[in-house]
Amino acid sequence: MQVTLEGMEATAAFDRRNSFNFEVTVASVGRPGDPNLLFTDLFHSSAVPPGGSNYFGYAGVDAILEEARSISDPDRRAQLYHEAHVQIMEDVPLIPLSLQTFIGAWRAPVASVVFGTNNNFWGETIQLRESQ
Repeated sequence: MQVTLEGMEATAAFDRRNSFNFEVTVASVGRPGDPNLLFTDLFHSSAVPPGGSNYFGYAGVDAILEEARSISDPDRRAQLYHEAHVQIMEDVPLIPLSLQTFIGAWRAPVASVVFGTNNNFWGETIQLRESQ
């Protein structure tokens, strides 16, 4: 297969991608904690641009995602998202190229902080050490 790279200004590239006028595209996606946010935005058929990131019109896991978001049992939800992940990797509508991780540092009296997907943090996740 021969590939021709075509550089263009960002707005033009987004317009082209949002109109599905491409054979291959690259995107960066980050979503906070709940897997429903990432899986739905990338892989549910309703998440086509501009409201979502399903640029390829994939619909292979709609039923699994709809079931997973409708139940509260964490073990069953994890099982369903695992099933969705397996199906997605079998169908390969996209290829993950990288995973960005973040490292944080803090000092007393902070004991821990939970960081989000964009190196942000939620104030309610800050845990303080007890006074001694």
